[in-house]
Formats: sequence, C-alpha cells, structure tokens
Amino acid sequence: MSFLKINKYHILSVFLILFFITGCKKPGKQEIKKNIRIRLEHDPQTLDPAYIVDVMGGNISAKLFNGLVRYDEKMAICGDLAKEYEISDDGKEYTFHLRKCVKFHCGREFTAKDVKYSFEYILSTEPISPRVWVLKKIEKAQDFIEKKTSHLEGIIIKDQYTILIKLDEPYAPFISLLTMPTSYIACRQCTHGGKQKGIYCGTGPYIFNLWKHDRTLKLIVNNDYFGKRPSGVENIDYYIIPEDFTALAELEKGRIDIMEIPVSMLGSLKKKKEKKFDIVEGVTLSTYYIGINCRRPYFKEKTLRNALSMCINKNDLIKYLMEDNVEKAQGPVPPGLNGHVSDETIPYDPEKARRVFASSSIKDINLKFYAKSSQQNTDIVSAIVNDMQKAGLKVEIELRDWAKFVESINQGEADLFFLSWWADIPDGIDFLSPVFHSENFGSAGNRAFFSNKEVDSLIDLAEKTTSSEERHKMYERIAQIIISESPWIFLWHKKSYYGVSKKISNYKVYPMYNIDKGENYKIIPASK
Repeated sequence: MSFLKINKYHILSVFLILFFITGCKKPGKQEIKKNIRIRLEHDPQTLDPAYIVDVMGGNISAKLFNGLVRYDEKMAICGDLAKEYEISDDGKEYTFHLRKCVKFHCGREFTAKDVKYSFEYILSTEPISPRVWVLKKIEKAQDFIEKKTSHLEGIIIKDQYTILIKLDEPYAPFISLLTMPTSYIACRQCTHGGKQKGIYCGTGPYIFNLWKHDRTLKLIVNNDYFGKRPSGVENIDYYIIPEDFTALAELEKGRIDIMEIPVSMLGSLKKKKEKKFDIVEGVTLSTYYIGINCRRPYFKEKTLRNALSMCINKNDLIKYLMEDNVEKAQGPVPPGLNGHVSDETIPYDPEKARRVFASSSIKDINLKFYAKSSQQNTDIVSAIVNDMQKAGLKVEIELRDWAKFVESINQGEADLFFLSWWADIPDGIDFLSPVFHSENFGSAGNRAFFSNKEVDSLIDLAEKTTSSEERHKMYERIAQIIISESPWIFLWHKKSYYGVSKKISNYKVYPMYNIDKGENYKIIPASK
C-alpha cells in the first residue's frame, strides 16, 4: 500500500470521527426513536438495477424496488408485484397477474406497461448492462438488443394487470432470475431521462432521499407501501466508514445501529460483558476465492493454477486469521446448494508447488495481486502472498478502493485478485454460470476470464433441463471440472456476524442479500 493510499483513509476516518462527534454526539429524541443508522464500508457502485453487480448495491436496491416475484424468509419463491403466476406445461410461457393499486414512489400507479418498460430498459441501456444475460432467454430478446425490433416481442401485455413473458426455449432458472435486482421494476416515467432520483423510483418499502457520495446515503419509509411496513422507523441512514476500528467505535458509542463485524474482531467482542449492541449471526451463501487471470500466457496451463492452490496454507488462514468462523471451501458452490463439493480436492503441498514453479518461467514474473483496501483484506492477502513467496513466486500487492478495484479486475488488469461471490438465487447454477461461462467475461461475473468449452456446453444444457435431479447431477459434473481446472483458488464459505443496537429488535441475517427488504425492522420504544 502506498503512503498516499494510507493517508487517504486516515484522513477520511478523521473526518468521519469529527462528523459523528459534532453531528451525532447529542442526537435529538426523534433521531434516536425513528432512525436506523447502518455502516457501509464503501459507496455502492450504483443503485440503478441495470448496472447492479455488487452485494451492497443489491441489498439497498431491494429496499427501493420490487420484482414480479421474490424469495421469502424460507427461501421459497413467492409473489411480489405479481400476486400470482402460472408457467405453461412446456416451460416457455409465464403469465403474471399483477397487484392492483400499487403506487410508485412518485405517486403514479404501477401497471403491466412498467414491467415491459423495465425489461426493455435493461436490454437497451448504453453502455450495455453487465447482467443482460438475466433476461436474454426472453423470446426475441437478442433481436431487440441488436435493434432489429423496436420493442421486446417476447413480452405481451394482456391487460393493465396481466402480462405474458415468452421464452425462446425452456429455461429452468428463469423464475428465480426474476428475483434479482436486474429484474426489478422501475417507474417508466421517472426513469426516462436518467435523472438521479428518477432512476431509483420504485415501489419498495423505502424511498430514495439523498446520496452524498463517500459520506451518507438516506432512505425514508414509504407510507404507501403495499406490503409490510417497518415498526417505529422513519429513515435508514447509511454512513460510509471505511475503517473497521472507526466503525466499531461508533457502534460501541451508540452512534451506529448496525454494522457487519469482521471475524478478526469477533472473539474479543464476544468476551465483552457490557455492550450496547447484540451480535446477530447467520449463514450466508457465499464463496471467498483468489481469482486467477486465465488470459495470462503463464496461467494457460492448469498445472500452474493447481500449484498456486497447493502452496497456500488455507488451514492456517482459517484458524488464525478467520478464527475458525468460516468453512473451508473445496469448490465454487457453498454448502446447502446442489453442486457443493465437501471432499478435499487440491491438498496443501508447498513442496510440489515449489517444484512446479521452479521448472516454469512464472518464477521470473512479477505477479500483481489486487484486493480491496481494508485492514482485514490486508492481513489475509499478506498471509497468502507470504505463502506464494515461500514457494518461489514474485508477488506484489496492490490495494485499491472498491470502485477502482472492481474496475481493474473487470478489465483484467490483475494477475491475481481476492474477492467473493454471493448468491443472487439459492441454486448452484448461480455459482457456475455467471462466474465461469465464457459469455460472462468481466463485469458480468467471469473476472478470471476462464473459458472451457465443456463447461459452457454443460451449463447451457443444465439450464435447459427441466428435471431437477438431472440438472443437479450436471452441476456436480461442472463443479468437478472447474475444481480440476482451478481458475479460482477456493478459500472459504462464511457466516456473517452483525453488531445490532439493543434498540432494534427482529433483525435477521439472511442467506441472500436481496431477501432483506427492511420490512421487519423494528425500533423498540425507549422506556420512560
């Protein structure tokens, strides 16, 4: 890390401390009673459904928008803006019956025209949406993308509250993909023209209020929301605080109500007898990994990629840095999903890795290892690089803020990078297709630029297969090929731990970020 980067975050931390001291030292009763204050590590990349690819942006946008369907707390698909739906016997037609009297944040009524507009918006944005693949299975979608047609022929408005979506061919995961941020429905009148607040005009339980980049983002409760509303809450105020220790200090002083706790801090916090917050934990569907840029000539051979995995002591990382609060990953798919592999795949063998590197030109190359700037990432990446250097490799660490980091790895600048993938849908295909299919290079998810014809064809076949049993067997086969090819070094699957103010009840950590719409948030009234 350069001196300039270190000072950037130190200066920001000092600013934030002063901000909280001067602005939050003696908050008024209204603020304590009705505001929920949540810490963010960094700005979301965007809240525009067309371009959301990160967990943070997806989590916030889930509070602003609704899709036709959603996942409930039991991970079952249920109606959202559609009160019910039917799928044809051939799996190619989806009919949605929409809720009536639902209002957008601007006050206009939601209708079937907004569904068609929103999906056409995703497929026609410039620059192209990185998640365009979510809707490409709709009939004639490719013709619309290529501007051969003026409207999306596969979406037919039956009446004001009924819409039919036709697919080119059966596609088993399609109904699940409609729960993703990409498929959220935006107001066709407000979104047109690209005004900032208009882009975020949805039907969700919260309304976009303001965004001071790198400082705060504020949502207010939607009193006209058609679903369940939070209790005793008027606002959600997100504060961007990059430094973990600064954020924890604010949580302990009662100036922040909710923050994710880094596992490196968890042990000491659990031992504290007096705390102004509870620690809430939950299983999250995620995989942490080191991506290997398969476009590099020296990473073309899987033998070298395998050796990279062999030289890293994952057991020590998990024990000493993650304090045994994560589960060791053997493949890309997390536990609980079809395609998960639990048996050891590539064992720790630093001596073998050293021999492989010594006989290869890679030993003479200065490898660039990118990661997002944070104290925990610095510790993790430093330990990994230490193992690589012991095996005879030359590796330089490049820490960047989130936006620059993502931009860099999307463009393939890094040789290696530390990242995680979180579930958009509770299906193993979500840890296979977006991140390993060759159609999804870069921002769409395949940041390792991995290409394998057998993997591509098996993914395509699995997505068309209507038999869940057959499809899940294919997931296992795909996962085994990916493990053998090693485009990623699989590290761990994690639980998430949150510090939650005692004034808030019913806070839950969900397996997927987009389940949490903030509907269940409840502030406990202060005792007199």
